Amino acid sequence: MPRSYAYNLGLSWPDYLKVNEIRGVGDEVRQLRYEVSSSNRQLIATYEELQREHIAATRSISDAVSSGFEQLSFDMQAISSGIAELTSVFEWGFSELLAGVGHINDSLRELVKIAKTPAQTWAYEQFEIARDGFRQGLYEEALEYLNRSIEGYGGNTGYKLEYRFHFLLGTIRLGSFQNNSPSIVDLGEAEKAFLAAAKYARHDQPNEAGRSFLAAGWAAYSQGKIPEAEKLTEEAISLYPELGEAYFQLAKILMHRGDPENGLLPLRKAVELDRNYAIKASSDDDFRRYDKQVNSLIQQMHKEMREKSKNALVVLEKNASQLENSHVQEFSSNKYADVTPLKNSINNAKKAAGNNTYYGYLDALSYCEQARDILSKIRQAFFNSAISDVRSKLSNIDSEMRGIKNSDMRATWGWLIAVGVIISFVLSVSQCSNMMDANKRQAQVRQQAFDRMHADLRSKGYRDPGRLTWDQVRQHGYSKEKMPPAEVGSAFGTWFIYLFLGVVISVILGNIANAAQKKSEMSDLEREQSRLKKIEGELGELQINA
Repeated sequence: MPRSYAYNLGLSWPDYLKVNEIRGVGDEVRQLRYEVSSSNRQLIATYEELQREHIAATRSISDAVSSGFEQLSFDMQAISSGIAELTSVFEWGFSELLAGVGHINDSLRELVKIAKTPAQTWAYEQFEIARDGFRQGLYEEALEYLNRSIEGYGGNTGYKLEYRFHFLLGTIRLGSFQNNSPSIVDLGEAEKAFLAAAKYARHDQPNEAGRSFLAAGWAAYSQGKIPEAEKLTEEAISLYPELGEAYFQLAKILMHRGDPENGLLPLRKAVELDRNYAIKASSDDDFRRYDKQVNSLIQQMHKEMREKSKNALVVLEKNASQLENSHVQEFSSNKYADVTPLKNSINNAKKAAGNNTYYGYLDALSYCEQARDILSKIRQAFFNSAISDVRSKLSNIDSEMRGIKNSDMRATWGWLIAVGVIISFVLSVSQCSNMMDANKRQAQVRQQAFDRMHADLRSKGYRDPGRLTWDQVRQHGYSKEKMPPAEVGSAFGTWFIYLFLGVVISVILGNIANAAQKKSEMSDLEREQSRLKKIEGELGELQINA
């Protein structure tokens, strides 16, 4: 189970690879050993937090307490198949992993697509054979076909400008725990090949050039060429600023040459990019020469993350509380969104921060970030749904108002008018009947008056008074005007007037009542419309300020 390599501390690079040679896939050497102080480990992470990073304790807790140091192991087998970048999980003794990152692992089909000539296509085919040999551990054969792809063979010119060829060549020459034959491993040739890869990748693939400079820097460091290693690693950072391993390697080189003050700066950057560099640095012999300074940096970063996570939690809980209490009249956040995921994230953040470790505070910040995203989504769901509901209600009110404006007589008032007409008809018939009775009585009175007049005229010698004219009758004191009228009134006229007035009054009263009802309903809808528009405005303002 190897530890990280440090130059000039007992073993050369080829000897280090030989001592830690891997003879089988299941060999224990597939685990990388870290030895860190108990105080540092407690500050950095709990055992549970380390296990999530595939780092496990390999010594009992009682042994760790007695010695003051803890042995941790990182399972390379757990991640080797899925490594996508050179991060804290990478170790140069497993340099075969270099062939699996970036565009080095592009398929032959993809490479042939970018070939511009038959010679380039042939070179890529030789490269594919070399990769197959490398995969099978046939390193001499892989070198043979790599040389063909670069220099050409049998009339084929090769393709010297392809950085992938040089990078794989450097990887083989750098060696690994599986590839440690003295006839293969050559640090000088490895450095030269990686520099060629960087040269040819720099223009079109700066990240690939950055990895190449990093590997060249490691080859230089392993030869004891410390100034060159520092320069090459700085070049890697300039081309690939997000490459955490480059910052760690620069810090290691600066520590090695006795410059901890400047070495802490790239170490901080490496740890910020990948937390596991804190463990890696605590166990690396170049850093352990300056345990006090490294521990001080970890304590400072621990303190910073503690304050940052504490402040983040305070702000988050305040915002979560405000969200739960957010409402505009009957429109509340609880009605439109489930806050359970938000509460779970906050509780997870509190639990992580409660571990009082650097990893715990980073996890707390991660949970806080997750909670902020959830909070933002809940806010948007609340505002969008509430505003949508308000607008739907406003649309319904508009439809109702249009319906009221365009509506005919309400059924209630239509029935009232119909009842009024029926009552008027019945009343008019009744009055017509009364008028007919009155006319009959009036006819009898009139007949009696005529009978008295005729009797008087007969007494005066007129045998047939009915044959006299009114002028003749007037001479005896009688006149047509003084005679009782034939009728009190017109029965039909009475019927018509009562019916007409009843119908008119019923229609007028029905329309007045209908208009009053529509006005009342419109007034209620206008008040509700005004209230909802005010709510819409308040929700919109809250959404903008959220």
